[in-house]
Formats: sequence, structure tokens, C-alpha cells
Amino acid sequence: MRTRTPIRLTQHWLMVLIAAWSGFGTSASAQETAVTSQPARPTIIKPADTGMTGWLGPMVDVHSQVDEDTDLSSLVPMLDSGGVSYVLLSTRFDQPSSEIHALAGKHPDRIVAAAKTKTKALMKSREGADQIFREEWQSYPYRAMAEVIMWHAAKSGVGAGQAVIEPDSPHLLPLLEASRKAKIPFMAHIEFAMLRSGKAAYMAKFKTLLDANKDVSFGLIHMGQLDAEEAEQLLSSHPNVFLITSHSNPVTYNESVLPWTRLIEGEAFAPRWRPVIERFPDRFVLAFDNVFHFQWRKSFLPQVALWRKVLNTVPDELAHRIAHGNAERLWGFAAVQ
Repeated sequence: MRTRTPIRLTQHWLMVLIAAWSGFGTSASAQETAVTSQPARPTIIKPADTGMTGWLGPMVDVHSQVDEDTDLSSLVPMLDSGGVSYVLLSTRFDQPSSEIHALAGKHPDRIVAAAKTKTKALMKSREGADQIFREEWQSYPYRAMAEVIMWHAAKSGVGAGQAVIEPDSPHLLPLLEASRKAKIPFMAHIEFAMLRSGKAAYMAKFKTLLDANKDVSFGLIHMGQLDAEEAEQLLSSHPNVFLITSHSNPVTYNESVLPWTRLIEGEAFAPRWRPVIERFPDRFVLAFDNVFHFQWRKSFLPQVALWRKVLNTVPDELAHRIAHGNAERLWGFAAVQ
């Protein structure tokens, strides 16, 4: 079987191609309405009324997904139960984004539709991936984009295969330009801990990508599987990157053998992480990243409950930034009071 050699670009040619994509954007009708594709008058949910304890401020989930078996009618009631004001939501693979568009239409203050990026064409670096994303992006006035799978290890039992897109791949260009024009974050899925011996080389290329796109904010989903020292170094050297907290709590990582970041230990931030959070309070953003129906059903509310206990251990201003304030600033959404 022939293996495909990944396409690689020097930083110079990466910038040339980005410039060539300057005409990329939404359709005219989508551009006219894009500003409205955000939570409409964000709903105030009182966690105390749902039985939640601990920190009782608003929460925003900046990245979750649904599969074909997810009961979409159950999502808003679950948000209510956790006191979560709204979620940035996308579909995956063959499930049409139109289902999320319809759900967002019914609940404009609770569901923000995020453009689908998780297609087999993109994850396999196939020809036509750019056009598939272009059609997706122009189909709806999106104000968010789902994670971009750049380095993903195979996950047995859930149909998630390995996928690798190099940081200098031209397949990233239309997604980068969409983020730039819409002024929304580019969320990168990179499992640095799983890269092992290839970590340093991939990190170097990722930093080149950050340097070449300083006007784009990059979020690392699952905190990039970085440890505290690695994260502090990256945050110090690159002000346009932030960390998304999904999979970094024991509700998730205790159920996995994968090397997810241990941001939380027990019911508090891990001692090695708290100084990093306090040094960079604007660079940590809450997310749960439910992917499959069973994750919504089994672990969403336990994660919310744990996070409320954790946020109760830090100053209220910091808790507000992590739980919703940083997300509102990065995506340009109205503040939930």
C-alpha cells in the first residue's frame, strides 16, 4: 500500500498561500447576518435552583459535539440542570450540520452552531477537503468553528482513527482564513503527549504557525495534553494561544488510559497548575467536549458539578474569567451577567 507524503510548506510559502486565500469568506447573505449568529440575550441560569453547589456563576461550554445517537431534545434541559448558559455545538462526520442549525433556531440563546471541520476528507488530507469546508462555512452565518483535528491518535472502541495534518499543510489555509475574517478562534486538536519522540518537531512547526498568524487566536483543545511547564513556556512565548480545559478533570481522565492533562486533582486545581492559571488568567477557557451520546448522558453533569467545586477554590474574578468571561472576549459574545 502506498503511503502519502504530507505536503509541507516553508513559513514563506505558508504566508504566500494565506495571502492568496484573502478572498475566502462567507456568502453575501451569510456576511449580512453573521453578527447575529451568537447567543441572543444570554439566558441567566441559576445553578442553585438545579441542586448544584459550589461556585454558582454562569458557565459557557466552548466546544461540544453530537453524534447520530444524541437526543438533541435532551441538550437544553441538561444545560439547565448544570446552570450552563450556552454551548458552542457541532456535528461530526456524516451527521448534517442542519440539525444543529435547527436546534440553534429553536434555542438561539442556548445553542451556538459551530461549523463542522471533522470530515473524513480533511482528516485524511484528501483532495476536495477545502471545497467541503468552504461549502459548510457558506451555508450558515457561523460565529464559531469546531476543533480542527491536527494530530489525533487512534481511539479503539469509538471509531476514531489516527489523523495527522502537519502545521504547515495547505489544508489548514481555508480554516485559518475563516477564523481570521470572522475574528473567531482557531481551535486545534493536537495530542502532544501522544507524539512522544515527534513532539519537539511538531511543536516547533506549531510555533511557526502561531508566529505566521499573530492576528488569529489559537485554542488548544484538551489543553494540548501539555504539562504545566510546557504550557507555561508556550503561553509565555506566544500571546495568541490559549488552553481549552476539556478532558482535564478526573471525571474524564479516570475513565481513560490516555495521557490527558491533569489540570484538576480532587476538587481543586493541581498545585503545579494553579500558579500558571494565576499568571495567565485570560488564557484558560472552559469546555467539556462531549462527543458521543453516552458522554452527554453519563459525564456532562458530573463534570459541571466538579468544575463548580473547583472554581469555588479560586477568587471570584478568576472563576468568572475561566467559566465564561474569556470565552465572551475571544468569540465576541455578549456577557452573561
